[in-house]
Amino acid sequence: MNVCLRSIAWLVILLVTPSAWAQVPGLLNHQGRVAVGGRLHDGIGHFKFALLDGDTSATLWSNDGSSIAGSEPSNALDLNVVKGNYAVLLGNPPSAPIPHETFRRPNVQLRIWFDDGTHGFERLDPDQRIAAVGYAMVAGTVADGSITASKIAPGAIQAQQLSAGAVTTESVATGAITAAALEKPPRSGSLTARDLNLVSGAAGTYPFTVDFPIPFSSTPSVTFTFEAPSSANVSAIFGSLSSRSPEGFSGQIVLTEPLNNHSITFPQADASNLAVINGRPAFMDSLPVFDLGRTIYRYHRAKDPAGNAWHDPVTIDLGIRYHSGFHLTLINGHPAVAMHQHSDDALVYMRALNAEGTEWEEPLTVDDDVPPTQYGRAATIGREPFLLEVDGHPAIAYGETGSNDANDRLKYVRANDANGTSWGDPTILHTGAHEDEKMGLNPEIVFLGGVPVVFYGRNDDRILDIEVLLIRAEDPAGITWGAPEGITVGFARGYVESDGLPGYVYGLPDGVVRYRRALDPLGEAWGDAIHITSSFWADSVAVIASKPALVGKRYNVDGLYYIQAQNAQGSSWGLPVLQDATGRNGYLVEAEGQAGILFNKNDDAVYVRLGPPALALHWMALEP
Repeated sequence: MNVCLRSIAWLVILLVTPSAWAQVPGLLNHQGRVAVGGRLHDGIGHFKFALLDGDTSATLWSNDGSSIAGSEPSNALDLNVVKGNYAVLLGNPPSAPIPHETFRRPNVQLRIWFDDGTHGFERLDPDQRIAAVGYAMVAGTVADGSITASKIAPGAIQAQQLSAGAVTTESVATGAITAAALEKPPRSGSLTARDLNLVSGAAGTYPFTVDFPIPFSSTPSVTFTFEAPSSANVSAIFGSLSSRSPEGFSGQIVLTEPLNNHSITFPQADASNLAVINGRPAFMDSLPVFDLGRTIYRYHRAKDPAGNAWHDPVTIDLGIRYHSGFHLTLINGHPAVAMHQHSDDALVYMRALNAEGTEWEEPLTVDDDVPPTQYGRAATIGREPFLLEVDGHPAIAYGETGSNDANDRLKYVRANDANGTSWGDPTILHTGAHEDEKMGLNPEIVFLGGVPVVFYGRNDDRILDIEVLLIRAEDPAGITWGAPEGITVGFARGYVESDGLPGYVYGLPDGVVRYRRALDPLGEAWGDAIHITSSFWADSVAVIASKPALVGKRYNVDGLYYIQAQNAQGSSWGLPVLQDATGRNGYLVEAEGQAGILFNKNDDAVYVRLGPPALALHWMALEP
């Protein structure tokens, strides 16, 4: 156990009459600060105390009277420690009073042993010299008026010998204290998680530098401690100094694991979508019931904005139909979902009857296709649907895999009313040039300049021709549309708004992931490509704490990773941080200011909220 202790022994000056001298109590007020492994201890601490003759190591007093020759006492005092700080009145019951004659010796030292309740007792070095502090206890043997100013050595009474309020304005003669008489005090300060540039949910090495506003005249000694969440693993936090000077100091913090993540497992659930519904994380999944020959659907909703606790799922039985490709969002105050229905190859829409999603309407078919010929290729309607409220009505952008007589298409459809009880005819936005060109991949609806804009991907399997495009509506409802506009070469992975400007994350065939940010709010011109990482596939993107972020997996490596930009513009990015060694298919949202991730793990779904980087560094500099 690596324990750091800073302690102060305070003298309480007692103003007594001569007849009361013999009543001066044998008490010593001691205060200190204790840290374990660089982290301030918080909670109950177990302490043992002994006062020793520093010249002979003889025990003069101990908290239970059992110490001999400076040995560890048998029994401990349990003290409340708050953010590393504790206080105790030594000599107070159940301990015996400190004998007055203790301080007749010139070199009395306080020895302390500490146990945090986990690592066992450890003696804290060095012993603390009491100096003049405890010597007020011998005042009961000093005659009135026997101590005069001439008997007090220069510098014998200093700040550490005076309690708060012991010296008042009336006690100080005019002109007695001058600037030349003031000693330069120690300096202290703190660095927050923001100062340290800690990344949410990320382990790693974080350098820091502190500049003193006014330099010391010589290089000071520097100590520091950490303040971390009570749930943090203390053994995962390390710190060291790399340089000191009269002008400041530098060092680094090493976190071997994320500090404050919170996760919940949903047994036998499928992570296929994640959204924030009425301020709380939520998702929809499907559960095949093979013995009944149908699929059960479940709506999962968190109880709080962070997703720390969740309601029991709401079960929705839709009969024998099987759906996939869910996209969940909020429509006119209620959760709603668009999905692809496999059994009928159709686009389906369904909305809850209340804001909590405890009851749902019957699903409504929005777009379907004529059954294929005997040997023809069937169309897949509603591939990767994206649902959003457009000009007060629900609207869906989706892909359609062409049948034997039609190529792939990107389509858009909008409801005739605010709840989506009836729908208009679909609009074809972009058709593939031939049957091998996949069109409308990973579509997303956003608003630029007050009109809906669809971002999507196009892949030509014959020659590996891949492209990210956008297409703009010419009116707020999306009744008419312009021509497609190419943005960049790559696989379409996700749109984010970056510091007020459109941005897009995309992948290349070799696994390189890049980011491009528009130069204007309408996305009419785009900046240079920014490298994010290599050998990676991005599953989902979002803005987390005003910075673009993504989750995904490395090529040929198991595990789910999180990457966040280092600034709001997305001009530089951090390294991938492993969140789960076997996780896959991640979905990312911002949950109460932090990253919320839903992913599959074995046969279950897991939701994890990356904890805020709630770590602070407290430092103190003292000139020799």
